[in-house]
Amino acid sequence: MNELYKDKLKILSQDEIMLTAIKSLFTERIEKDKPVVLPTDDDKILGEKYRAYEQAKKLLNEIILDIEAYNTNNIKSDLFNKGK
Repeated sequence: MNELYKDKLKILSQDEIMLTAIKSLFTERIEKDKPVVLPTDDDKILGEKYRAYEQAKKLLNEIILDIEAYNTNNIKSDLFNKGK
């Protein structure tokens, strides 16, 4: 990834309100496109719809975690074992 993108992600990772707003926007969109269960859907189709919906939610959470990983200011020194 190019350095400019990394710098922007680092800035974004430090803005918790912006991250929450972005996550809320994506979550809202995922919920709007939540699969509709039709009476004609069999178990296989229902499983495919639900799996895709759950995968979208999982991807969103993983992306947010990836962005948060750019925040190097959140590292707390008391979490490290200073004896080693």
